[in-house]
Amino acid sequence: MGKVAAFFLGMLTGVVVLAGGGAIALAVIPTGTYLNAFSKDPLVGDNIAKKGLFSAIQDINTYTIDDVPAIKTALDRIFTPEGMGKYVSLDYEALRTVKLTDPQIGEKLSAAIKVTATIQSLGVNLGNFGNLDMFKSYRAYNPTPEEITANPAVFYYEVSTGQYARAYNDDGTKVAGYTSGQLYLPNLSQVVVTEIFQGLSFQIQDLTFGDLATKFLGNSEASLANNTIYKLVKDTKLKDLATIDSSTFKLVDVVAKTATNTDLYNLLEDLTGLPAEQITLGHLSNLNVSNAKLTSLLPEADNEKLYAVLKDMTGQISASTITVGMLKTANIDNVKLSSILENAGDNAILSALLSKETPVTVGGLGAAINDLSLYEVYGDTVFTTTYADRANDDKYALDSNTGVLTYDTSLPVSGDSTFYVSKKAGVWLLLSYTVQDEDIDPANGRAKVFRPSSASLSSLQSDSGSIASSIGDARIYQLITAGVLEDGGYPDSVKAKTLSEAISLIP
Repeated sequence: MGKVAAFFLGMLTGVVVLAGGGAIALAVIPTGTYLNAFSKDPLVGDNIAKKGLFSAIQDINTYTIDDVPAIKTALDRIFTPEGMGKYVSLDYEALRTVKLTDPQIGEKLSAAIKVTATIQSLGVNLGNFGNLDMFKSYRAYNPTPEEITANPAVFYYEVSTGQYARAYNDDGTKVAGYTSGQLYLPNLSQVVVTEIFQGLSFQIQDLTFGDLATKFLGNSEASLANNTIYKLVKDTKLKDLATIDSSTFKLVDVVAKTATNTDLYNLLEDLTGLPAEQITLGHLSNLNVSNAKLTSLLPEADNEKLYAVLKDMTGQISASTITVGMLKTANIDNVKLSSILENAGDNAILSALLSKETPVTVGGLGAAINDLSLYEVYGDTVFTTTYADRANDDKYALDSNTGVLTYDTSLPVSGDSTFYVSKKAGVWLLLSYTVQDEDIDPANGRAKVFRPSSASLSSLQSDSGSIASSIGDARIYQLITAGVLEDGGYPDSVKAKTLSEAISLIP
C-alpha cells in the first residue's frame, strides 16, 4: 500500500476511533459529512464523500489522486508562482488517474514535476557571457545524425513564430510535435537550467576565436587589429583550432611588412613569384634559399661581430660571399675566440688565451686551456709596480724578454721598472714561478731570482702532487711573502728552511 493510501486510511480510521460508540451510524452516514467538514475546501471527492465510512475504507484500492482534492490543493500551494513554481511545474493531468495504492506513486509524482527555471526567468546576470549569441538568440543549425544522437537536448524547432521547443526526446526520438524542418541552436538564457551546460558545451565549440576575444573577453576589434593570433584565427571555430592548417596563414599576418624587413620580403617575392600579401607559410616550405646571400637578409652594418663569427665558421673572407646554404655546413669549431670576445675583463684564463699569437678557436679551446702555463694565466697578477700593493719591500727587476725577475736593491722605491711581490699573489707565486736552490739567499730564504714556471693548468688536475711539492719545497720566507703563512716573527734561520724541513723540526 502506498504512503498516500496509508495516510488516507489512517485518517479514515481515526474518524472511526473518534466516533467511539457511534460506529454503526458511521457505516451509514456519508463520509463527506465528516471529512469535508474540516475545511472550506473539500478533502475528498464525491466518489468517496457519498459512501459510508466502512464502505469507503473497503474500496480504498479503487481511489485515485483525483478522488482526494486535498492532494491537489496541497500541491497547488507548494507550486505557487511565488514558491516552487519559480523553478518547477507540476503536470497534474499525469497524476489524477494514479491510484492511491499504486506502489510507484512516488516515482510517478517525481516524473510529473518538470524543471522550468531559466536564466532569464531567474534574472541571473550573465556578465560577459550575455554578449555571446548563444545567450541572445536562436540560430539555424543543420546537425548531423551523429550530433543528434549524441546531443538530443541541444536542438530545437520553431513551434510558431518566435516560439521554440525541443525537437528530440532524451532517447533521440522526435518529439510528438516535430516531424521535419529547420533546426535551431537555442538561446541558452531561455532553456531550462538543467539543459544549459549540455547546450553550452555543444555551442561553445562553434564559437569563433574572434567572438571569444571580442564579445566574451571584451576586446574591441580595433585594439586587436595588430594582434597576430587574432588576425590568423579570428574566423576559426574553437573546435577547429586543434586541426587548423597553419600553411594557409599569410606571412604578412605573422610578420608585418615594414621598412625594416623590406629586403626579406623582396627576396621572398623573387623566390615565390607572388606579391608579399599573398605569400603564405605553406609557400615557405617549398623555397630553396641556399644560394641567397645572407647579407640580403641581414646587413653587415651593425652586425660586424656576428659576421666575424660567420666568416670563421664558413671559411669566407668577405661577408658578402656567405650564402644561406653555407650555414648548413658551417663549423662552429673554427670560430676564433677573438671573434667572440674583444677583451676578457678580469678573467685571467681568457686574457691568456686572447693574447696567444696563434688565434685560439672554439674547437681547440679545451686543448688550449689545458696547455696554458700557470705563468701565462697568473704571472701578471703575482707581481706589481704599485708600491701600496706590495707584500714586502723586496725589489725586483723584470727581464721583459724572458719574464725572469731578479732581486735588485739598487732599484728606486717606486716606478714602472720596480716590481714587488703583490700582497694578493697567494699560492700563484709558488705555482706560476720557480725558484732554484742556487737562487735562494741561504741567510733568510729570500728568492733572488723568479723564473716563469712551465707547469700547465692541466697539471693541476692530472698531477695534484705537484702542488703539494711546490708548497712543501717552498721556503718559509716565500710562503710568508705569498701570504700563505702569517709572519710570526720567525728568525731568518727558520725562514730559510723549506716548509717540509720546518715541519720535520716540530717534535
